[in-house]
Amino acid sequence: MIGRHNSTSSKCISFAICCLVIILSLPGQSMGFCAFTEPILQTTGLSRNLFSTIYMCATMLGCCGVLVSGPLIDRLGVKKSLIFTLPIWTLTLLMFGMCDKLKITLGSTLSNNVFFTLFFTSSIFMLRLLGQNILPLLGRLEVVRIFPEHQGLAIASCVFFVSICNGITPAFMNWLAQNNDWQHAFRTLSFSGAILFFVVVFFLTEEPIYDIKHDESHEKNDRYIHLEFHSRTALLKTSIFWCITSALCLNAFIGSGTVVHIVDIFRERNVSASAALNSYIPLSIATVTAGFIFGKLVDLNRLKTCLILMFLSQFFGLTGLSHVEYRSSIILYIICIGGTWGGYGVLLTTAWSKIFDQKHIGNILGLVYFLSATVGALSVPLMSLFKYFFGSYFVLLNIIRVVIILCIIFCILKFPKQNTNRGS
Repeated sequence: MIGRHNSTSSKCISFAICCLVIILSLPGQSMGFCAFTEPILQTTGLSRNLFSTIYMCATMLGCCGVLVSGPLIDRLGVKKSLIFTLPIWTLTLLMFGMCDKLKITLGSTLSNNVFFTLFFTSSIFMLRLLGQNILPLLGRLEVVRIFPEHQGLAIASCVFFVSICNGITPAFMNWLAQNNDWQHAFRTLSFSGAILFFVVVFFLTEEPIYDIKHDESHEKNDRYIHLEFHSRTALLKTSIFWCITSALCLNAFIGSGTVVHIVDIFRERNVSASAALNSYIPLSIATVTAGFIFGKLVDLNRLKTCLILMFLSQFFGLTGLSHVEYRSSIILYIICIGGTWGGYGVLLTTAWSKIFDQKHIGNILGLVYFLSATVGALSVPLMSLFKYFFGSYFVLLNIIRVVIILCIIFCILKFPKQNTNRGS
């Protein structure tokens, strides 16, 4: 009993640390970094187009970096990876806060535009690589590792706590950057990385986690799937990979593209900016609620059901967004887009852990993160281009709805239903 109590306590501590890792990575994510965009533009004099281009290029470079980090995480483990990553994260935040001093040092040799282009490309690259990709990945991997039999509900619980903090963190960052002092904000945030480093060193445990026993209940479940991971090349040739990845990438495309242009999308339907921004409060509630539903379905090994529900949520969410001038359509948009984000938060990690053992999960997720983050980065300028050439965002949104229908058909036909033995 004492050993079991200690094990439960260590799991709860590890779970709390995982949530902190994901929460403190927020400055590297779009939702967190948006609080610094306007102060940076005002103090540096950079044009919005140039800064957007820098941000997109740095994000793409960060996506490439996660391809390399995935196999390294499998080799080192979560704790060692965090011990290696957190000091670099702290230095990255601190470097952001030293912009003026670096500019004075190099100002005599570089023009303002050249200096800021080089500075923000390198800094945002590290910020996106670590904050958008590696730190959230490590936090999710540890949650899945310490709760192997209840991965879906564990990840859903993590999403719940992270979502609560995400609601207040951007406002907190904006408060830190008041009077356009964004450098002070980053210097202050760097302390969180240093503190978290010592928390990980002293409190994060690395207890061995054993595979779930494949008992008779799994044998009787015709939706249970267990495959052997051989290589990324072999994975790319499987239909099950593309069924799951298409759902995740579509969600990244829809989420990243609409969140940046949401005010203009609502304005195109003669709806106020306040209505667009206020929709995120109930949307976060819908996300958390849907996360627990998807989490329970994952624990029941209903992965195919999860994917189809996620595709349907994407389709009807875009349908609601296309008619936001009606109150009922706004409600449909909030419920369905919240539902698909809840599914994304759960399936991003747990789907692969359910299908493959956890020995290569970092390798797999490195590839998945790369694809979804790349698609998300491309969605923002692509939506702008459609708006410019066709005069409407909804041309692209209608094309996406057709793609979703094709993905549903592909998933119904190609996602395995029968129990698949190892090595098949």
